[in-house]
Amino acid sequence: MIGWLKKHYYWVIIIIMMLQTTIYGGLANNLSSIFIIPVTEDIGISRSDFSLAISMRTLLIFVATTFSGTVFNRFGPKIPIIFGLVASGVGYALLSVSESFLPIALSSSLIGLGESFIGTAAASRIVNAWFHRYQGSMLGVITACTGLGGGIFSIALSSIIASTGWRSARLFSALFFLAAVILAILFIHNKPANLGLRPYGEGYVPKKKVHRNEDDHWSGFTMQQMLCKPTFYLGLLTFFLAGVSIYSAFTNIAPHLQDQGMSASDAAIQNGLMLICLALFKFICGSISDVIGPKWVCGICITFAAISLWFLTGVNTFAEATIGVILYSLSVPLLLVMVPLITYPLYGYRSHDATLGVFLAMPYLGSLIVNPVSNAIYDKCGSYTPVFQVAALLAVVVLGLLLLLYYLTKRDQKRFMQENLEK
Repeated sequence: MIGWLKKHYYWVIIIIMMLQTTIYGGLANNLSSIFIIPVTEDIGISRSDFSLAISMRTLLIFVATTFSGTVFNRFGPKIPIIFGLVASGVGYALLSVSESFLPIALSSSLIGLGESFIGTAAASRIVNAWFHRYQGSMLGVITACTGLGGGIFSIALSSIIASTGWRSARLFSALFFLAAVILAILFIHNKPANLGLRPYGEGYVPKKKVHRNEDDHWSGFTMQQMLCKPTFYLGLLTFFLAGVSIYSAFTNIAPHLQDQGMSASDAAIQNGLMLICLALFKFICGSISDVIGPKWVCGICITFAAISLWFLTGVNTFAEATIGVILYSLSVPLLLVMVPLITYPLYGYRSHDATLGVFLAMPYLGSLIVNPVSNAIYDKCGSYTPVFQVAALLAVVVLGLLLLLYYLTKRDQKRFMQENLEK
């Protein structure tokens, strides 16, 4: 049995990463939404102040993710992942005793610092090291667990809040990170060579794909060259605005639905449904990108963002909310799964490790800005509806920028290949 597990350790790695992601992602997805009403009413701060304090998590994710590539290159994935799990667990424990804006902000900052090393950046590096085949599917499976965990924890934490209070729910969250730390210490290995294995599917060449194979395998530009390319900065702007648009609703769906007349329990169910659907769509998007390419999938995601955000502004019934939430769930994988997959066809693999953290940080920067702004608009207008309307229009702008980015990077790729043929 031990010999079989060692030979097939690829799947052990995937299972451990799935469990870890279920814990950290599920709890992160419920960090604000189902807590915003009970916490603000209990300690007496405004929603905008609470949202601003929680947004310190996003600020630290943005800053630390930008430089995470250097850390992963220096230490490999295992040590940063363990550090991230410990830091996040301590942050959740501190949140359980926080009484005002500053302690919440400091605790959220610690959680954000931890998540920088256990999120998509870590999963992408694990998948790249262990799998040369099915990378999109494997990354989709792992990141899907944030939505699955979010759905599970949304219901569990709501029940704890209703029975013993929000502080118990925060402490309950912190305890799960202890289990995740133990799993990481015992089972995660940086690369297959540590166990005498080779990457799964090494040397595999697909027989047929709908999208062009050269998009996946061209070498591209160095980081130094990328910094001189307008397309690099266009990509940063595109993914930043995508984060602003999509994340405008992510933590506000539950309170928005309550403001629309739904009960707290129905809003929590819808929040859980969103996260469970997100888990499914992450896997689907990752798998489909292996077939039709990540460019098409990104376009589909942002299109559904525009449709769903506008639809959610007018929901009044549980059935309407269900439709809107499901449609919205299909847009979020753009930020959580597709960014690391699309950097290969857009810019090539030579700069991938150096630029991945920067591109992953852009949606978090969008979230950092839009979350406190959206709650400030709520405090002034008494509604999230204007936020959702502007976000829907912004999604249309992002779609246009995405198409422009595709055209310009494809032009750069053709010039690059032509220059190499002439040498």
